Amino acid sequence: MKQIFDKTKAVCAECGTPLNGVDLFKRGDSYYCSADFQRTSPQEKAENRKITEANNYFKRFLSDDTGNLTLNHDFDDWTVTNGTATDKVWTSEASGQISKNLGLEFGKHYKIKVIASPTVGSIICYNSTDTTLQLGTNSFDTTFIALTEYIEFRNDASTNTISFIEVRKQ
Repeated sequence: MKQIFDKTKAVCAECGTPLNGVDLFKRGDSYYCSADFQRTSPQEKAENRKITEANNYFKRFLSDDTGNLTLNHDFDDWTVTNGTATDKVWTSEASGQISKNLGLEFGKHYKIKVIASPTVGSIICYNSTDTTLQLGTNSFDTTFIALTEYIEFRNDASTNTISFIEVRKQ
């Protein structure tokens, strides 16, 4: 850079701000304004990296708790077909079904856990409302890839109890 008597004329290597004066911030052959000099220092970069790594660690560690989409076994806001559903008890004919739009994203991975006790027959859970993919029967715990926004349970009995439903993002 240009040096006129004691003053140096330069440009900040980070932001391009024109600099001139005495005792400019210099690292190697590059000049920096005071804000960029501190921000780009090796010590500052190391501290920022430590903070980012700690944040990423805790995000991964806590992801199970923050990814919960539903913990819902009260069927008040579910769509019920050919039957009735109150609290944890679902009563219907063999053609009965309950479904809920959970806002699942197509192609994304999810984990579902269901605890159910059928009186007669079984409770079948599907990944859509058209029985495209069976996720499990009665009580199960599995991962799946969403095909639609819905989860649906179908009956092949008359009275069934679902005591726990949990869906989480993977």
